Amino acid sequence: MSSKSSLRSVWPHFFLAALVLFMVACNDSGSGKAGDKDLFGNRTKDLTDVICRVNGIEITQRDMDLRFAELPTNVKGRFSGEGWQKRFIRFMADEAILAREAELKNLESDPLVAQQIISLRRGTLIDAYKQYEIFAGAELPEAEIQEYYNLNMDQYVVAGAVRARHIQCPTKAEAEAAYAALTGGGKDSLFPTVLAKYSRNIMTAKEGGDLGWFNDGGFIRYVTYGKELASHVFGWEIGLHPPEFIGTDWHVIEILDRKRQRQLALSEVRDRIKADSMPSLQNNLLAERLNVLRGVAKPEFYGVYAPGSGRSVEELFQHGVLANSPEKQLELFELVLHDFPESEFVPKALFMMANIYLDNWGDTRRARTYLSQVIRDHPDSDLREQSDYIMNNMGKIDFRAPKSIQELQNLSR
Repeated sequence: MSSKSSLRSVWPHFFLAALVLFMVACNDSGSGKAGDKDLFGNRTKDLTDVICRVNGIEITQRDMDLRFAELPTNVKGRFSGEGWQKRFIRFMADEAILAREAELKNLESDPLVAQQIISLRRGTLIDAYKQYEIFAGAELPEAEIQEYYNLNMDQYVVAGAVRARHIQCPTKAEAEAAYAALTGGGKDSLFPTVLAKYSRNIMTAKEGGDLGWFNDGGFIRYVTYGKELASHVFGWEIGLHPPEFIGTDWHVIEILDRKRQRQLALSEVRDRIKADSMPSLQNNLLAERLNVLRGVAKPEFYGVYAPGSGRSVEELFQHGVLANSPEKQLELFELVLHDFPESEFVPKALFMMANIYLDNWGDTRRARTYLSQVIRDHPDSDLREQSDYIMNNMGKIDFRAPKSIQELQNLSR
């Protein structure tokens, strides 16, 4: 086996990743250089003191500060306590030595190393462009926050909860005896006293019979059938209740307190809404910027990678109409949307996809998604009126989605 083959098979990933970090930078006249490649710093002018020289490489105080900031939190923990800075600069010196040796061995020429260097550089540049040029300052407008809240109020609710305690008995007779004792009056009717005498659940007995707070059908610790019990008693009034058979045992349950379900105000969930909507907002911003950049860059694809895999949009649409399965139809109409986004066939494909989901699976949610795209993005389409009609009527019992080509206004022509 060659030395390079051996290298590929046994090289630890963490070391390779560290090596890539050392070798990724371009030429610069700053500090921390191995040959002509930066190992540390950020390629801006550095006037701080040099604190280490190794193999002709200078490491400055700022280099050390920046390098420490790069460390994952769990690794930073290795460098703490008295004298951690001295240990850390020696760690950096070792990094510089290893990186220099990698350069001398010309490991940048190894295909695996070269690929990871290229991959890291590409990913870093893309992430930087997104953060600095696309997502910087992105925030959901207040009107959209309000609209999102209005449409999703059911997501922002504090569920009601009940707190209870119980005595768990194996037989109805014992449960009735426990209930009679609790309601009999006197010192022998105190809950802890009756609990100690009758409860068979050792774990909840240690907690004074307390089941804690739970919601409807929620988890109750130490009770095997806790969810069933939670559902059974959730609506009970506060106070002691006669024995009930729940799960595999009899229970005497006292409801101690109740918290009513509460709608959270917009002011309480504004930050949560912003966080919930941020991925969608960023995806939209990225899509908008890419549309602009694609128009400038004008990428060209060839052979089977050409739009429509070499077929025209008319051919794709016709094949979609005539395909012998709904799955194949959807595949071809998706290709129309993806490969020919500016085509007049896009609203037709959207409309057909909505009808496929309605006809074959009764999926009104997906149908509504495609119909709303026709209405929103193609207001001048001949299918706008029909899309409105289906959107407004698809939930009715006697509704029948258009099925024939004629009903679809000869879309295949």
